[in-house]
Amino acid sequence: RDLDDFMDKCFKNLADDHPTKTRLTILSKKLHGAQRERIKKAYPEIEILTYVESYRDFLLRGFIFVSPQSCGSGLQTRILEALSLGLNVVAFPMAFNGLGCHLPSNAYVCRDYDHMSDHLKRLMSASYADNMPVPLGSSSMLSGLNAATVNSRYLSLYRRRSSVCRDDA
Repeated sequence: RDLDDFMDKCFKNLADDHPTKTRLTILSKKLHGAQRERIKKAYPEIEILTYVESYRDFLLRGFIFVSPQSCGSGLQTRILEALSLGLNVVAFPMAFNGLGCHLPSNAYVCRDYDHMSDHLKRLMSASYADNMPVPLGSSSMLSGLNAATVNSRYLSLYRRRSSVCRDDA
């Protein structure tokens, strides 16, 4: 459902406003049947993949990583990897769960699809894109921050909070 909403409420406007600049590749194991056919019929230029050999190499092909996922929980490792490679990440707040309150400058948090569209239009504008560094896959603001580090921090926080609760009882 999130992908359908993104296509109808955000991507359609981008494709209409920037027909020559808008290239989208969808990576999803779950995109099959009628949903896949509907998207391919409406947007034949879209590349739909169900598998890639190297997720990192796949990410480095792009400039913007969009996650239209509107619900979920826990650390979003795909978001973390895209941020750490220096890609601009445009997503709803839940995608940044577990990263703390100080997000890197390449993280764009969206309230709704209109806000997502605004972020994407700005990122796609020639003046902005021309001045953006190419993602190099080197260190960024998230260097040293990986799933193991975040999991360790969560566990430490959980232990501290649970000991406070036991002391209060």
